[in-house]
Amino acid sequence: MIETNLTSWLQSLPAATVRPLLLRKGDALPALVYTPVSSRRPLGIDGSGYARFARIQVDSWGETYEAAKTLAQSVEAIHGFAGDFYGQAVGLVEAEKNFDELDEETRRYRVSYDITIYY
Repeated sequence: MIETNLTSWLQSLPAATVRPLLLRKGDALPALVYTPVSSRRPLGIDGSGYARFARIQVDSWGETYEAAKTLAQSVEAIHGFAGDFYGQAVGLVEAEKNFDELDEETRRYRVSYDITIYY
């Protein structure tokens, strides 16, 4: 499953915490949180479905805006990657920035990217 490969990659980045879906109040920062958005097997005009893609939102969290942006640069660096992705052959990875924000309640900063993996 491509999510397992993605998790392995995220764990190689300079984050103290890597987890799916939700950053908890006590989690160490900087942190990466990933959320699967969509996954499908596109159909060719002839009905074939030989390739797949998955889109995953990856949020970089930091105590400061600069810390969140620095971690997000590590995420963005995968843009244009093709090859062996922790045991999965990948045709292309695209990284597209979504938004930056300050969570008013926790006073933590977030930089969000959509990662699309074609495999």
